[in-house]
Amino acid sequence: MKSKKKAQKASKSALKKSALLSQKTQKILKIISIAAFFGGILLMFPEIRTALAKLFAGGAEHAETAAAALESRFWKTGVHLIIYGLVIFTMLRFEKTAVYLPIVLIVIFSGIMLYALYLRLYMDVSPRSLFEDESMLAASIITRQMGTVLGAPLLFIQSAPALFVVAVKAITLVFGTSESALRIFSLLAYVATVAFSGLVLRKAFKMDMVFAFLGMCLTATFNLYIVYADMLKPYMADTFFVLAVLLVYYYYLEGNIKIQVFTILNCIIVLFSSPALFFIGAVYIYEFMNALFKKDKHPIIRITASGALVLICAIVYSILWLMPVANTHAMQFFWMHYRFEIFTLQADKIKNNIHLVVSLFDRFEYLKYPYIVLFVAGFIVSFVKKNRITKVIGIAILLLIVASHFGKYPIEQRLYNFTYALIIIYAVIFVESVVSYIQRLQFLDKIVVPVLATLVLLVSAGVLIDNHSIIIQYFGKGWYMANNEANPLIQYVQQNIQDGEYLYTYRAANDIVMYKNGYDADRIGNVSNPNIVYGDTIFDWMDRSKLNPELIENQRPWRALQAELEDSPKRKSEIERVRDLKKAYLLFYGGPLPEWTYYGLGKLTQYGTVSEVLNIYNTRLYFFEAAPVALSDLP
Repeated sequence: MKSKKKAQKASKSALKKSALLSQKTQKILKIISIAAFFGGILLMFPEIRTALAKLFAGGAEHAETAAAALESRFWKTGVHLIIYGLVIFTMLRFEKTAVYLPIVLIVIFSGIMLYALYLRLYMDVSPRSLFEDESMLAASIITRQMGTVLGAPLLFIQSAPALFVVAVKAITLVFGTSESALRIFSLLAYVATVAFSGLVLRKAFKMDMVFAFLGMCLTATFNLYIVYADMLKPYMADTFFVLAVLLVYYYYLEGNIKIQVFTILNCIIVLFSSPALFFIGAVYIYEFMNALFKKDKHPIIRITASGALVLICAIVYSILWLMPVANTHAMQFFWMHYRFEIFTLQADKIKNNIHLVVSLFDRFEYLKYPYIVLFVAGFIVSFVKKNRITKVIGIAILLLIVASHFGKYPIEQRLYNFTYALIIIYAVIFVESVVSYIQRLQFLDKIVVPVLATLVLLVSAGVLIDNHSIIIQYFGKGWYMANNEANPLIQYVQQNIQDGEYLYTYRAANDIVMYKNGYDADRIGNVSNPNIVYGDTIFDWMDRSKLNPELIENQRPWRALQAELEDSPKRKSEIERVRDLKKAYLLFYGGPLPEWTYYGLGKLTQYGTVSEVLNIYNTRLYFFEAAPVALSDLP
């Protein structure tokens, strides 16, 4: 019994000595956490936020606008403070021994991930309209049979990987063609991306579980992934398949995948994702150079044969599927300003190169430059450790820059969506290396506080990032897209339009109306005669003198407009077409800013009255009624 009591006392003494923070430091942190929590609670009261906003915006040129912006900022700051207070206080409660700290962190990260997943599911079942690009891509998927979905380039100069289109088509055959069904594949890709980011950290970079969960948490709550997880576009799938390339390569190196399976998987991934091709190419380049350096004949033959098969697959796929769209004038013009100039000494081009690279970090908002530092530092740490995956990623980055130089892969956020998962991975790698270094030095009491604060900062920033954070979205319905919420407008017209009235759709709204009302339908609502008039061009609603001529030239092929139709003197303008309808609903949707359409609506008022019927997230439905013709005006 005595020996048992001695052992218990020794155990308690050991736990006491293993505490990360001194009692004095714990008290200070408790005071800070409580102050942060109650400070955040105070900022939840609108009266306090309004008073503070007026105080700080008093001298601004546009005081009311500035105050409104500050009030929103104070609300977000309040949420930040509450999260900081709760997380730090929770950590302190379990901080008495280092054994429990990783468990607490894993629980916190897991809770945040589950919450993020819940909101993604909530978004997917919410009645959100397809936005313009989604509706154009949906047209090819819905109107074609499974056997012909890949028979020709996609409609409206849309671009998506072949197997992505096939996968979405297959889902619609089972679940129908609702918005939720069309977006399921992106949602699955989001979930798989979160899981694979943890696997890459755990397996390829040998991170502890707590850091694997940290990477998964930051990936799950990253603002752009929140958006693309619920979108009929391939960007989320691109991210998943890039991570899949890295994991497939890791398991190949470990001997878990044979060369035949490795080759087949790479061929499949090529057909699912364009950016993944650069990482697959990097894998083969590195493996070939490594085998060549070692002068090992069998690996050289094996990797060359495998790479040749994948290359043939990629070339045939590019010629038959990618090039018909990529080489169009519209695509070339659209992406011309996103080219990275390698061989240049011109100051403006060098400045543009820097802007292109730095702009990839813009989605990190106020943590933009810290994430640049974390990414670069983490990459260097991993490279110094001679990690093969890091070397492959480095080669892939070089290939992407070369491709951009030749105008084959522009540097732009959505096309580089996969980079954010890599940025987060290397940020975590650097944080882990710092923590490991501190543990080796054993100066825990002095240095662990900023380390813990860094972890909390990374997590809370990932959750509360300004633009599309999951908490802001949950309370503010931030997932709805301005100018693109056409569903309630179309539903209103279906229920209220009468015989003798028409629906005129702004050119960009044609595809969403066809999607919701039927691709072969010539009428909407319970009417006896055809009553839908589709817009021909977007420009008649704008003051062309204020538009960039290059934009007009770019829009010609982009909107599939024919020059002879638009410029023919016999052709009616869009304003005249609406005027001749006498009574018509006007549905505006897509990219137009309000001032674009106000010019055309102003001209339309010369022929009658225009009234706003609905305005849903800046997506507008108007009703035009022609003025009665005076007897003196009759022929």
